[in-house]
Amino acid sequence: MGCRLSGQLQGRLRGGRRRSGHRPVREFRAHGRDLPDGDTADPLLTVYRRQGTAVLAEDARIRLYLTRPQSLSQILPLFHNLGLRVLDQRPFDVQRADGRSFFLYDLGLVYPRGVDPVRTGELLAASFCAAMRGDAESDAFDALVIREGIDWRRTAILRAYAKYLRQLGSTNSYGFIADTLRENVRATRALLSLFEAKFDPDRFDPDLFDPELRAPAPADKTPAEQMAAGSDLFETDRGKYSSRTQATNAARKELAEAIDAVPVLDADRLLRSLASLVEATLRTNFYLNKPYLSFKLNPSSIPAAPAPRPQFEIWVYSPRVEGVHLRFGAIARGGLRWSDRREDFRTEVLGLVKAQTVKNAVIVPTGAKGGFYPKQLPDPAEDRADWLAEGQESYRIFVRGLLDITDNLVAERVVPPARVVRHDGDDYYLVVAADKGTATFSDIANDLASEYGFWLGDAFASGGSVGYDHKQMGITARGAWESVRHHFSELLIDSRAEDFTVVGIGDMSGDVFGNGMLLSNHIKLVAAFDHRHIFLDPTPDPAISFAERKRLIKLPRSSWADYNPAKLSPGGGVFSRADKSIGITEPVRLALGLAEGTTAMSPPELLRPSSRPPSTCSTTVGSAPTSRLPPRRMPMSETSQTMPSGWTPPNCVPGSSPRAAISASPNAAGSRLRWPESA
Repeated sequence: MGCRLSGQLQGRLRGGRRRSGHRPVREFRAHGRDLPDGDTADPLLTVYRRQGTAVLAEDARIRLYLTRPQSLSQILPLFHNLGLRVLDQRPFDVQRADGRSFFLYDLGLVYPRGVDPVRTGELLAASFCAAMRGDAESDAFDALVIREGIDWRRTAILRAYAKYLRQLGSTNSYGFIADTLRENVRATRALLSLFEAKFDPDRFDPDLFDPELRAPAPADKTPAEQMAAGSDLFETDRGKYSSRTQATNAARKELAEAIDAVPVLDADRLLRSLASLVEATLRTNFYLNKPYLSFKLNPSSIPAAPAPRPQFEIWVYSPRVEGVHLRFGAIARGGLRWSDRREDFRTEVLGLVKAQTVKNAVIVPTGAKGGFYPKQLPDPAEDRADWLAEGQESYRIFVRGLLDITDNLVAERVVPPARVVRHDGDDYYLVVAADKGTATFSDIANDLASEYGFWLGDAFASGGSVGYDHKQMGITARGAWESVRHHFSELLIDSRAEDFTVVGIGDMSGDVFGNGMLLSNHIKLVAAFDHRHIFLDPTPDPAISFAERKRLIKLPRSSWADYNPAKLSPGGGVFSRADKSIGITEPVRLALGLAEGTTAMSPPELLRPSSRPPSTCSTTVGSAPTSRLPPRRMPMSETSQTMPSGWTPPNCVPGSSPRAAISASPNAAGSRLRWPESA
């Protein structure tokens, strides 16, 4: 294969060769055939040393061939995270005889002390390519690849556990976790050895819960007969451990000794927390070689896990999405939520599953709940279609992660997933449902169930084209509204003929709040807020505001920011809860009953009167845990996106645990009603 260069580029190449001895054309001819033809193909990376390197500042050089040009701001951070320092770079454009162009970057690097650049070349190339493909995140954990020879996939195991530990509420920063693993290499390797001893399907014979062990040999057979028959539960007889158990015990002992040798208390505690996560892991899809990881855990064995602890938990990690599924029993039901809380979505899901468990007590034995956070969403203001597509793909990755490590039923026989070593018993009951942000995703989930041949088929996810759309039917909101109408009738208010004012906590994307605000065209929604915005419409026109709310509920993942400002009454507006101060107009002051002369308030200050203004009806939608404390006036903490622990919604009966509460009275001081929990 030949290559042709423009006259200008030829001059640049000749000049570079005279100055530094580079031979990019010769190198391209040697490696150009290895370059794939696709525009999204992996780069080709080679490490070499120049003659006379001993007297140069660089330790080695890298020739990086790409099919698309990349800016230095995209490339250099990847090398920096690997622990390499880039001294200089020389870019070249190379064109093959067939007209295809390639981009060569020649980089001079300084390696960490004691690292052989040539011997670690393959590790570097694999890690760099994985990051460029998007199969791996690039961060401080990458330093383990070059310095300690831990390949990028094994590094991803540690990264996934670190991310999960942060979701549990660990006070250790992500950077501190990476530094601790890098500075205590013996313990780091022991953590990986324990993981591999427990789950590598190729390294050891099948163990107690391995998929291959379906019919153990009779106990009356000799050890030799057992081995000949293929019963490898034990190496010699039933009185001795299997090879996997022996390896696990050896790795556990090495890990304990390595942690005992750590001199720093904070590092010791962190490493023990990570060890507890590996010990609590029951299954993993790591050995399926997919671009995402999923771990099934036993939270009761994790000291760092906050109460209440579910019976089973699945953690899904990838560079594109992170998610968690909590299940409080073998037979449990609950929805999957598209969360917008990157740092603590597990806390959000845990709060929701508490209420789900109470509700399910009269339906199925107990509750479950899942949540996922897409990490690479484009700006919806620029392209909402791409934004939604990325959210749906994140949902697919999350659901695949759940199904990868869930048993199946075939002809009424339990079939474990391939290449998944199980440290628990049969577990094949997994169902999902719609929740916030996923009301229209049931068909996606059922298609994945069909792809996996999962035994529940289109019963895997409720709703969709073969079921009912929970949000579209508005079951919970309609049931609660009957209570409102009954209460209004006792107050001699005809909600079907008279206009009435409403304040609420929620937005139109929610099932209960959204549908509830469309059950009467006499609603005058004066104020509402969620974790993102504060909505104020002091003197709304019922017909105009009803039509705008109807538009918003049909808009995927809408927020109050999508409300048309032209539809607001004079003095109204939509404000971010992150604002330092919000101006108070005279119409808003009168509508909320604020003190005369009030012209500005901070968002937390504004939430107090917004929750109890002189309105006819107040609607509360949110995650409200059970509490026997008296109601507090502050309905949301300043930092939390759900209701704070111990808070009872305004006008909600203390001791109840609704997800939404509604009350109505002529002067906002009347009796209380409960709004049922939504699915």
